[in-house]
Amino acid sequence: MDESLSSIMEVREDFMVSPDGDSKPTLRSAYFQKPLAKSLEGSISEVLSTSMNMPLPPVFEPKKWPLIVHFSWWRSRKRKWVEWVDALRDRYESVWKKVGIFEAIMSTKCSLVKDRNLCIGVAEKWCPQTNTILFPWGEATITLEDVMVLGGYPVVGDPIFTTLQSQEMIEVQEKLILARKEPWKRNKGNVSLSAWMDIFRNSGSEIEHEAFLATWLTMVGFSPNDCVNQLVFPIAIHLARGNPIALGPTVLASIYQDLSLLKETVVDLTKKTSTW
Repeated sequence: MDESLSSIMEVREDFMVSPDGDSKPTLRSAYFQKPLAKSLEGSISEVLSTSMNMPLPPVFEPKKWPLIVHFSWWRSRKRKWVEWVDALRDRYESVWKKVGIFEAIMSTKCSLVKDRNLCIGVAEKWCPQTNTILFPWGEATITLEDVMVLGGYPVVGDPIFTTLQSQEMIEVQEKLILARKEPWKRNKGNVSLSAWMDIFRNSGSEIEHEAFLATWLTMVGFSPNDCVNQLVFPIAIHLARGNPIALGPTVLASIYQDLSLLKETVVDLTKKTSTW
């Protein structure tokens, strides 16, 4: 085996079974990705020992922790948003499919059950150094393919920081910024999604589609809070014109960042609690 591959792969004969579990185990050469758990009870490779040895609560009881976690990006479905999606679908479905965001937009019409304990449980097993989840039986992670297949976010296209390329696109951005100013003044510098939708939903405005996409980008995490940020306007303008933007890498990076932050918070909390 190539030396570079041998550093991350282990080849040995072992008993293998069909994924369906309907056949007898067969002894054959098998390829295993390192690090490996030596048994179901054993620990993972010492390469990851630093993360594995991080102090964690002895008992998993998040409700008793002096920690409140707000999943601001995990919003409940809003009726007026669903109505807005349905109103624009017939006109812009072909554009959404062209840039690869149709499935991701349609998924925002659904309600997802929020399990805080599950999220915190995953964060406890998270290794910020490798961006992987260290289960007792092995290592796993969230991949770019997961973001594409399960989330519906495109992984091909221009980067999210692509600049506006024409005067017409710049003028549209100026109109969006101008429309944002009035609610911005009323709400102490913040433009909520609700206020933004009230301005543009079913308005017939020439920039309604761009405003809609800016709302969607904010909903799925391209803004740090529940407010419309003008930084998403160039992305929305490109998407509205059928220019593909690779959103997947940014979504994945955001997931990694949030899990690492949550893990570090849990570890710090455990250290403080143990000294009380």
